[in-house]
Amino acid sequence: MSRPLAALLFCLAAWPAPAQQAPEQNADAAFIASQVATEEIFRGAVTANRPVIVKALENDLDQRGITLADRDRFFDLFLEEFIAGFTEKMQAETAAIYRNAFNDTQLADIAAFYRTESGQALLRQLPAVMAMGAAAGQRAGQIAGQEAGPRLAARIEAESLGIAADDVSRKRLLDMLR
Repeated sequence: MSRPLAALLFCLAAWPAPAQQAPEQNADAAFIASQVATEEIFRGAVTANRPVIVKALENDLDQRGITLADRDRFFDLFLEEFIAGFTEKMQAETAAIYRNAFNDTQLADIAAFYRTESGQALLRQLPAVMAMGAAAGQRAGQIAGQEAGPRLAARIEAESLGIAADDVSRKRLLDMLR
């Protein structure tokens, strides 16, 4: 597996180890995890990152001299297996996170809410809400990135910040930021 792919998968799975808790707390936490750490949610996240994942896999295959007859089919199969395994592991880890973050009463209350009509409505809409949030974050990030340059240029000038090594570099930097 390539280093970029391994790094991406590590970042996706960087969660604390499960802790031992009371059986009722385990049951509530497991139920909550089964509701919030779903294959559908992870499929959405992986689909959104598919180009990055596929590129990492392509680089790994190319470096190893592996030629595939049907790359798209291979990537579909790989991601299908990845999502299934990732979901299983993330449900266990998510349950541990909930057990560590909430007491027995809170877990029971959260689980009870997810069993209600409103809780189920929230869970049904969660993937779409998360996708909309990710898209909004991407738009906001693009705008913030575009606006950061001119603001930084103004700040460098106003505060006489010695960011660049020399005057020529300073002028080029300010021109680039504007």
